[in-house]
Amino acid sequence: MKTVLWILIGIVVIALIAMLAFDGENDVQIETPAEVTSAATQAERAAARADAAAELAALEARAEAGATYEELEDDYREVRADLAAAYENAEGEAAQEWQEIEAAFASFEVSARAETSAFLAGFANLMAALSADISTDEEAGE
Repeated sequence: MKTVLWILIGIVVIALIAMLAFDGENDVQIETPAEVTSAATQAERAAARADAAAELAALEARAEAGATYEELEDDYREVRADLAAAYENAEGEAAQEWQEIEAAFASFEVSARAETSAFLAGFANLMAALSADISTDEEAGE
């Protein structure tokens, strides 16, 4: 009987030592479905901003080659609509981000319609606004 008792005490002591030794070393964080969805949505929005920036760069090249805003307007509106779709139902920081991007688009459109010299600079401002948001997301993910 004493032998069985000593064996049980030994097992308990070994289990306690093992538990203390490994406690915290292999913490596994399980993401909730909401966190996974949020991360996926953020990634989709970042991808949409990158696509929009690339498409705006192509439109800028066409504008530099002499295309007018009227010639580019349909393509520009498509870029804006695609980006708006990515931000549909945005909340919190994402909604604030969309408001800032939307303001940049509105400012660009005003200067483009007025055919001011700021038309070409407007492309750069739009792409900078999109790039700033992209780099912010990448930095937040690190």
